[in-house]
Amino acid sequence: MPQVSAPEPPKLWTAENDPRLERAMARFLSDDIPYAGDNEVIAEYLERWTHSPYWDSNVVKTDDGREALRLLRVASKALFTRGQLRVFVEALITSGLDPL
Repeated sequence: MPQVSAPEPPKLWTAENDPRLERAMARFLSDDIPYAGDNEVIAEYLERWTHSPYWDSNVVKTDDGREALRLLRVASKALFTRGQLRVFVEALITSGLDPL
């Protein structure tokens, strides 16, 4: 998987070459019971997505937007449960950083 500091836009989970992520996201999106490790794999993906430098220069243009991104980046390091993941994904979508 690419490093967080990659200069290109972040890859959607469907474009990543990780079968664990693909299976975990399929279960997440269909609201299936997670397998062991699913939440961790999804949390890692969301952290990479949120920390992409792409958002700094291409999406976030205001002080409020920069602060919202900072808070999302902090929150991305504390995702453990399915509920936390769902709330976080909704926050990303609302902020214009749709990871789906």
